[in-house]
Amino acid sequence: MNRRDKKPGKRFILLTAAALVMILSLSVGSALAYFTTYATAAGDAVLELGFTETIPNEVVERDGKHITIENIGDYACFVRVQVFAENDVIYHPAANWRDGKDGFWYYDLVLPAGEMTSELLAEVEYPVNTEEEIVPDFDVVVVQECSPVFYDTAGNPIADWNQTVINEGA
Repeated sequence: MNRRDKKPGKRFILLTAAALVMILSLSVGSALAYFTTYATAAGDAVLELGFTETIPNEVVERDGKHITIENIGDYACFVRVQVFAENDVIYHPAANWRDGKDGFWYYDLVLPAGEMTSELLAEVEYPVNTEEEIVPDFDVVVVQECSPVFYDTAGNPIADWNQTVINEGA
C-alpha cells in the first residue's frame, strides 16, 4: 500500500487546524473593536434649530434712503448692502460701515440677534423736472445679504460671503 492512500496524519491535521484558527482569528479583531466602541446613552436633549435672518429697514426722505439692517434671526451674523438706482448713488455711512470697493458696503461688526446696524444713507440724485419741480417715479433698490458668523483658527469672527442669505427691499 502506498503512503498516499492512507488517512491524513496527525501532523497534517494539526497544521490544518492551526491555519484555520489563524484565519478565524483575523476577523475577531474587528468584532472586538465594534464591542469596545459601542456605547449606550439614556435621557434626552432638546435640539433647537434656528436661522439667521435679517430685514432691511428703509426710510425715504428728501436727502435720500436711510437704511438700517435688523437681525431678526436666532444667531449673530455679518451684513452687507448694495444699492441700485438709475442715477449715481452717494453713500453717507454712519459708524462701522465701510466701502468694500466691490459695490457693497460692509457692516464691520458682528450683528447680534435682535439688534440693528447703524444707519447707511444712500443719497440718489433725483431727476427733477425744473419747469414743474416734480420728481418722476423711479426705483432705488436695496439688496442686503447676511453671512453666518464663522471663526478662523485664532478664534476671530469672520464672514464667508460664499454662504449668504439675500433679502431685497424696494
